Amino acid sequence: MEIRVEVADANVWDAALLQLPAPHVLQSWAWGAFKARHGWEATPLLWRDAEQTPRAAALLLQRRSGGRALLYTPKGPLLDWTDMALAERVLADLATYARDHAALLLKIDPDVRSDTSAGAAVMALLQRRGWRRAFEQVQFKNTMCLDLTPELDTLMAGMKSKWRYNVRLAVRRGVNVREAEVAELPVLYEMYAE
Repeated sequence: MEIRVEVADANVWDAALLQLPAPHVLQSWAWGAFKARHGWEATPLLWRDAEQTPRAAALLLQRRSGGRALLYTPKGPLLDWTDMALAERVLADLATYARDHAALLLKIDPDVRSDTSAGAAVMALLQRRGWRRAFEQVQFKNTMCLDLTPELDTLMAGMKSKWRYNVRLAVRRGVNVREAEVAELPVLYEMYAE
């Protein structure tokens, strides 16, 4: 497997992400470009096997202060976290990269659930390699997915009473929920960035 291949092409990077398990928008080329407008330098690192198939990726965001770097890979690195040999390799390479770039710290956000056996194995691996849980989390700890195809009454019935109250309160205060068009995604993105 090649190590630390820096990708310089957005299409190559985003295509590689789509070949990995659970690709995330915060690992995309567009996210790196957005963060670059706000003082971060984005370095996309890709690990490939002998057949050039992507095996892991990490969009490393870097900010320098006083000659030292802060490195962060949001919702990454991306890889098959059940492949412990691959995980060991990627973590070792990231640690080497951080040392080579005089990093003060390297923060990662493996997108694994800690309440699963795979998640517990990842947490044990990180602890064994000297990683520590950050005091503050940048990204949401958990993301929930809700199937929106059932009728509204069915969805509301599945909520806690306080959640139902807050939904109804939002409606009374003028919040309007409607289906959006793809052309409106930039507005959603601006709200997210804000």
